Amino acid sequence: MPLVAVANQKGGVGKTTTVVNLGAALHEQGYRVLLVDNDPQGNLALALGVLDPESLALTMGDLLVEYARGNASHTAADAVISTPTGLELLPSNTRLAAAELILSGTMGREMAMRDLFAPLANAYDFIVLDCLPGLGLLAINALTASDAVLIPVQADYLALQGVAQVLDTIGAVRSKLNPRLEVLGTLLTMMDVRTAHARGVAELLRTALDGQVRVFDMEIRTQVALKDSAQHGMPVLNFRPDSQAAAAYRELAAEVLAYFSLPTAEPGAVQPVAFEAEPPVVEASEPPEAADVDVSPNTWPELVVEDVEPVATAPESMIFYPDDAWVTVAASPEEAPIATDPWAAMGISVAPNVAANVAAIEEQVAAEAVEIPAVETVPEPPSFAPTPLASFSGFVADHPEWLGGRRTAQ
Repeated sequence: MPLVAVANQKGGVGKTTTVVNLGAALHEQGYRVLLVDNDPQGNLALALGVLDPESLALTMGDLLVEYARGNASHTAADAVISTPTGLELLPSNTRLAAAELILSGTMGREMAMRDLFAPLANAYDFIVLDCLPGLGLLAINALTASDAVLIPVQADYLALQGVAQVLDTIGAVRSKLNPRLEVLGTLLTMMDVRTAHARGVAELLRTALDGQVRVFDMEIRTQVALKDSAQHGMPVLNFRPDSQAAAAYRELAAEVLAYFSLPTAEPGAVQPVAFEAEPPVVEASEPPEAADVDVSPNTWPELVVEDVEPVATAPESMIFYPDDAWVTVAASPEEAPIATDPWAAMGISVAPNVAANVAAIEEQVAAEAVEIPAVETVPEPPSFAPTPLASFSGFVADHPEWLGGRRTAQ
């Protein structure tokens, strides 16, 4: 039974989202999965449809308090609850913060979670822990109990600064408490591919850790579907099973299974869990399903360009349409006209009408004498040579040209 901790000392990097959707992707493959909330905020329970974690009678915090006082009257299995998603959850709430204080004075305090999870070895195929931000006693406990650790890293400069500290902590736990602990890899999250900053962070992370720590090829891009799915209390694999985010987490699950030499199911062999309560329907005009559209020549509906104002955008910028479709536009209407196109949301080309749209936009631009200002080209981040992991933080600071000319204080 592999036990995987999802950890990073920085908050807001996508740990809970990763736990929910990685667990859902493993469950979709037919594996028995237990998700463990190791954060007093209780966000994992909320993301799985448990509306009031504070009302739960038995949580991780209660188990740790009993362990610390030596009067364990409950097992971890007693605290496990079933969620509407089909996943099982060992929840937490604010009582976990108090439990950490009580546990701190206990002999063998770093081993508490390892001892609690040991009886679950035959009940589940995977246990995935959602760790709280920080590198305190609760995080050390999770790493001591785990077989591998997955490190989500937001595609943001500030998020890079804590990576070396997390890896140092993992090294200390491996040498003193848990020699079997391995780094499963780092996962880029909240990746906005439109920005040079995010692309630079991704290149920097991959270059600095090259040959030392794995950086997954797939990247979790910024998508509103991930936030909406948490709001509705379900994984994105159930909320939007055909979205790009769902595909990325399925790919991540496949790599995790390959890492542990476990088989994957055939495509379509396991269907996502169906929910009685469907997400609310947004009252807006929706494009038809692709299967319902006649794509034979000369059957496209006419597109009417009304009140289209030219927009000056940076070269190779992108516009986001519904259903995770990214459409590249250029810096002028002549190069790439923008039209009100309901088919673009489905990624369907409307080439027969492009010429008409170009003419309409050019005519309006000429009539209004709109001048599109020049846009300064954003420089691409430079290529970096590999550097030892020990100097990773300094490696970032040593390249002020990538930081937009900012220099560290002398």
